Amino acid sequence: MFILKPVMNDFQISTTDLELFYTEARGTKVEVDAIPFRNLQEKTRKYVDMEIYFRVVAEVKCISANFFEFHYKNHDFHLIEEFSNKMCGFYEIIDSEHLQNNKKQYDPNDLWDLRYYLIVGYDSFVELIASSDYTITTKAKGV
Repeated sequence: MFILKPVMNDFQISTTDLELFYTEARGTKVEVDAIPFRNLQEKTRKYVDMEIYFRVVAEVKCISANFFEFHYKNHDFHLIEEFSNKMCGFYEIIDSEHLQNNKKQYDPNDLWDLRYYLIVGYDSFVELIASSDYTITTKAKGV
């Protein structure tokens, strides 16, 4: 079971075009479209380009499927109750058995504070085991 904790408090990822850039030496970035929560109720939603950059990545996997449809039948995801109304699209997977089984292999001295993240697009999603040292930048579409 995935226990999902939303990472962002002010944006919802809303994209049909998720881009993943992985480099061995310069980190990994995921680019998506997002909508500020404050604009969700507006008739004309204002999208932004969002880049989520991870400095250290131990594992990254991209799956071409809708995450919630992929996992719905088995009910193997659960949003932490206090965040259940925040369908943001960027989550930390809490108490991950996969992370616990691989953490010592990837980071034996626990230097990177590895976490298990999930970034959900429309028809694809990205799973990452990465450092908690990440940045999120946004800019208006077309800028």
